[in-house]
Amino acid sequence: MELIALYIEDFNGVHDSFIKTSSKFTIKYEHKTLIVRQDVNRDKYYDGIPSTLLIGQNGTGKTTILTFIEDFHYDNENTGFMVWFCDDTIYITSKGSQPSVINSPYNSKIIHSNVDFFAENRIFTIKSNNTVDFNSYLFGSRKKTAKNFIDISLSNTGKGKSNKKQEIAKIFKFINTGKSLPDTINNDKISILANLTLTASERTRKILRDRDFRLKHEKDLIDFFNYYYNKYNSSLAHPNKEFHFIKNDNFESYINSKKGNWRLSFFSFFFSKLSNGRHTDHSTQDAIFLTLTSILYPFSKKITPDFDYLYLKLVIVAFFSNPFNVTTEIEYVIKDYYPTINEDKVINELIILKNNFKLITAIIYKLYNHQNKITIKESEFNFLIKKPELVADLIGMSNALPKEFDAIFSIEWNGLSSGEVSLLHLFSSIYNSVNQINKSHDRNTVLLLLDEIDLYLHPEWQRKMFSDILDMLNEFNHDIKFQVLMSSHSPIIASDFLPIDIITLTRGAKNNIITGTLENIGFGESIENTMSQGFFLKATVGERVLKKVEELIKRKDDKIFLANNEYITSLIKNKFLTYILGIKND
Repeated sequence: MELIALYIEDFNGVHDSFIKTSSKFTIKYEHKTLIVRQDVNRDKYYDGIPSTLLIGQNGTGKTTILTFIEDFHYDNENTGFMVWFCDDTIYITSKGSQPSVINSPYNSKIIHSNVDFFAENRIFTIKSNNTVDFNSYLFGSRKKTAKNFIDISLSNTGKGKSNKKQEIAKIFKFINTGKSLPDTINNDKISILANLTLTASERTRKILRDRDFRLKHEKDLIDFFNYYYNKYNSSLAHPNKEFHFIKNDNFESYINSKKGNWRLSFFSFFFSKLSNGRHTDHSTQDAIFLTLTSILYPFSKKITPDFDYLYLKLVIVAFFSNPFNVTTEIEYVIKDYYPTINEDKVINELIILKNNFKLITAIIYKLYNHQNKITIKESEFNFLIKKPELVADLIGMSNALPKEFDAIFSIEWNGLSSGEVSLLHLFSSIYNSVNQINKSHDRNTVLLLLDEIDLYLHPEWQRKMFSDILDMLNEFNHDIKFQVLMSSHSPIIASDFLPIDIITLTRGAKNNIITGTLENIGFGESIENTMSQGFFLKATVGERVLKKVEELIKRKDDKIFLANNEYITSLIKNKFLTYILGIKND
């Protein structure tokens, strides 16, 4: 199934406009009569993928045409029709308008149920738009989703941390498939920063600095800590861990012996775990400990009004207990110190807490074991990760955490430009969407609408983009029939299309779109000639340069003026212009 033309009767300020989208046919629409005749099939140049480019100045209707096609997936009241061709039959999908006469050697059918037509013929539309989408301002005119339509526009990915993580995961899954990236992107450069922001540990610092709190709870907490510290050291679940500032087995006697000199107490020891002045790097256990302070603090609030005291005890238990028995240990603490608590509520919370704790621990171990670099600032840990397969796993693990954990764990690109992110998004989104469609194992049609996707890209990237897209689509071409309809302002993009497949757009006096082609430009023409002949430019130099050159020519006999502009004239390399001005530049 191929879209060969469309007629806009009334849509988005455009009226009575007929646009041909295939060079395989000679197509006209006049006085309600549609004429269709076969022409030369040129798809071989595009590796069997029909491709058309729309060009024109701003406001000529490029985005409107592509949005009109999208609109047929919805039940809006815009009027017009689209012309499709498949197996010697012409199909007219109509929305409030249709030809009165169809003059063609082919069979023809008028379709009024567009959504059913797309579903029955397995026609999917994938759209990527780098411009402002007019329809986002049409309140109530669109359904949130449409069957057989996929919007992969970068603006449609959302701005939250969760959406950003899913976008990065999608890109790395694409990389993990082994598909080659456009060679404009350096694969070795693709990396991410995984960030643990453990701000809840600041609450721990505040509690530990509170003198009244220390006087009230110091002895109980020292006893409590001593019990679990000894239990921890004798546990087979962890390797034996000695802190560099503890030399004695009996921690309490060690405190008493050093208290006068170091003023070391339970609190100063505990606080040293959170201090910034340590010379050694933070260990995996430190990261787990700080993460637990972020988990346990809101958890303790759900259980008792006296949450500060309980919070610190829970931190100690979780930090020094076997992580697989942490629920049992914390449950013991609660029963021992707060026997009046609603046990059912606590158990439910503990089950959730245990799962989150195990998952966070697994994430931290994975970060430490596979990172390329760690930087730490206060309670913020940044892990540089260069392994694509690891990134997808990390995001999958973090997705299993509650939404409130987005504040703890986040992922950002490391050093990629906006153009690189845009290109990665485009290719991964196309691949992911087509791959999902292909899973049906049916013979599907995919209409790919690409609206000014070359924005933000370097000219060399623009030069290769269209060819790279066709190469990727060809991986699916035996199972899916593709058609590409693209809009652009770029003569670099245009140079990759056959001139007859470049549709020029201008705006008529009656808000209609007038179309033409660039058939006067030869195949393989230079980008400069394509730009000067087909892109509605008054000149091929900037306006300021043009004004200056015109002024120099007009006043070429004014010696004082030329002397004042001697530096400018010395830069001129165009021989014809230097001849006119009567100057000599080596």
